[in-house]
Amino acid sequence: MMCGHNCSTYKDINHYQDGDIILRKGHGIISGIISASIKDSLPYSHCGIHAKEKQHWKVIHSVARELSNIDGVQLCSLDDFMAESVDSYFMLVRCRIDNVGFLIASPAKDYLKRKIPFDYQFNMADSSAFF
Repeated sequence: MMCGHNCSTYKDINHYQDGDIILRKGHGIISGIISASIKDSLPYSHCGIHAKEKQHWKVIHSVARELSNIDGVQLCSLDDFMAESVDSYFMLVRCRIDNVGFLIASPAKDYLKRKIPFDYQFNMADSSAFF
């Protein structure tokens, strides 16, 4: 496991802040397609944005309908998000500028409200759907 903020497990929630990005490697076919399309040296295929909801950490992320009852941007518990990770391999990423997590979390919450669908084309130039 890797974490940019000295936490030994994803459950070490004392380190989380709104707007933190959590990266993980999924074990499904779509994760493999995403990893291949990104062509990055890091093995991650999926990311989510931490958002505190009613005193609990949640993750806003986008997945295909085939993997969830919801298509596209959705909210899930941190445990559910990490349950889909290969060997719980993850990294926590945070902007180095203090107190700007809301600049990341706020648009994510807006995408959640707008129910942005999953992007089966994996088109990074189109913001009408997200993968």
